[in-house]
Amino acid sequence: MSEHPVLFKGDMVQAVLDGRKTQTRRVVTKPHVLEMFNDMRWGKVTTKPEADGHKIVQRAEVFMDGGEFSQEEILLHCPYGKVGDKLWVRENILLRRENGGPYYDILYCADNTYIDDLESHKLDDWFEGYCDWYNRGKAKQIIPSIHTKKELARLQVELVRLQEWVKHKKLRVIVIFEGRDTAGKGGTIKRITERVSPRVFRVVALPAPTEREKTQMYYQRYIAHLPAGGEIVLFDRSWYNRAGVEHVMGYCTEDEYLEFLRTCPNLELSLVRSGIILIKFFLDVSEKRQELRFQKRLNDPLRQWKLSPMDLESRRRWWDYTAAIDKMLVATDTEVAPWYVVRTDDKRRARLNCIAHLLSKIPYKKMSFEKPKLPARRKKPKGVPDAPMYKNIVPDIY
Repeated sequence: MSEHPVLFKGDMVQAVLDGRKTQTRRVVTKPHVLEMFNDMRWGKVTTKPEADGHKIVQRAEVFMDGGEFSQEEILLHCPYGKVGDKLWVRENILLRRENGGPYYDILYCADNTYIDDLESHKLDDWFEGYCDWYNRGKAKQIIPSIHTKKELARLQVELVRLQEWVKHKKLRVIVIFEGRDTAGKGGTIKRITERVSPRVFRVVALPAPTEREKTQMYYQRYIAHLPAGGEIVLFDRSWYNRAGVEHVMGYCTEDEYLEFLRTCPNLELSLVRSGIILIKFFLDVSEKRQELRFQKRLNDPLRQWKLSPMDLESRRRWWDYTAAIDKMLVATDTEVAPWYVVRTDDKRRARLNCIAHLLSKIPYKKMSFEKPKLPARRKKPKGVPDAPMYKNIVPDIY
C-alpha cells in the first residue's frame, strides 16, 4: 500500500493487483465518480511527489494519439509511484463538465503493462476499499473478487441444499427485499436464484397496480403470490410500497398510509402463525454511493434501462424517503417479523452477508443424494436416421 499521507478516514479508494503471483495490492486513486471515463490513454510519471499547500501532488505526461507524449503536463491529485512509471489515464466526463476543463482519473499500472495487454487486466482484478486511518496512505480493502466468487459459490451450494430441504419438508418461505434505489436488491436476488430451481425459488416483482387492482383490498394482489408447500417466494419490493414510494409520491391518501402501518404487523403475524417463514431485508445505501451509481447508470448503455423517472425523483426526495423509511421500520419491526438491514455500499460484501443471513434464518439439513445409474441407450430401430432432418440451421459465426 502507498505510504503517502493522501487519504483520510472514510475516503473511498480503488486498487489494482500489484503482482499476480503475490496477490498484493496497491492503493491507486480516490475515485470521484466510478466508471465515468472514456478516452483511455497511457502516461508516465515525470516528477517526484511534492507539497502543494495541504496536498502532496505529482506530475505526469499523457500519451496522446499519434504515439507521442504531449507537452502539457497533468497534475495528479495524489502520488502514484516513481518517475518513469506508466499510468493508465482515463478522462472523467462528469468532472470535466463541472470544472469546465479536462479532469483525469489515474489508474496506476504497477507492472508497466502496455495498452495491447489490456485484456490481462480484467475488471474483476479491480476492487474498491476505504481508508481506515486518518491521514495515512493505507486502505482497508473490500473483498477481492476472487475471494468473493469462491465464497459465493460455497453459499450457492448451501442454497441448493436449502432448496432440497424446503421441497422435502414442504416449507413455505417468504423473503422480502426492500431498500433504497440502487441499493442492489436485484443483484442480490440474482445471486440467490442463479443456481437453484425457479420452480422452488420464485421471484415476484409486481408492476404498478392496474385500474382493477386499485379497487381491490390493498394486500390482495400480493396474497395471490404467497408460497405453497415447497416454495420460497422472493419479493423484489412488496406490500411495503405503500409505506415508501406511494406515501412519498402521494399515490395514496394519509388515511390509507396510516391504515397500512396499523394493519401490516397483524397481516404478517397471521402469515407466521399459519406456518410461513417470513424474512424481511432492507438494503440501505449511503447518499454518496447512490449518487455514484445513478451517474454510472446515466452513462452506461447497459444500465440505462434501470433508470426511470421515479428513480431520479427518489434522488431529489432523499430526505423524504429517509423519514418514510424510519417510520416504516419503527411501525413494522416486530418480534415475529423483524427487519434485517443490509449495508450495501460494498455490493459484493452485502450480497454475501445477505445470503449467509438468509441461510441462518431457515433451519435445514443436507439431504442425501443417491446417484442413479445412467441407463444404456436402446438399439436404433431400422429406418431411423442417425440425426433428425434439420432444415434451418443457425450459422456458426462464432
